[in-house]
Amino acid sequence: MSDIGGEACRSHAAATNGEDHIGDQDGTSLTLREACNKIIHAVDFRPIYDHSDRRISEGEYRRVWFMTGEIEIGGMKGREQWAAVLYVPPFLEIVIDRLAFALPDPEPVQT
Repeated sequence: MSDIGGEACRSHAAATNGEDHIGDQDGTSLTLREACNKIIHAVDFRPIYDHSDRRISEGEYRRVWFMTGEIEIGGMKGREQWAAVLYVPPFLEIVIDRLAFALPDPEPVQT
């Protein structure tokens, strides 16, 4: 696309790289490209859950479990094991934004 869209494509890719929003590996934020590579090469996916104790009546509570919107992923690169956290809602938003790129309309040809 950068061959066809030129600067518009490069600018859009920079604006939708996801850095500081979509994931983390050892304290370093993941870009869209890095997050996609981690997903492709992951051998372990673990959605993260948390709980809340909801009051259902006076003095009675029920524990409710829910997903936090984060997924721990892990794999191997060579002989080294790696682990990362993917923030799913922002990741999906960045993917949708990246896919929304449209080439600028061509200049009209004057005859």
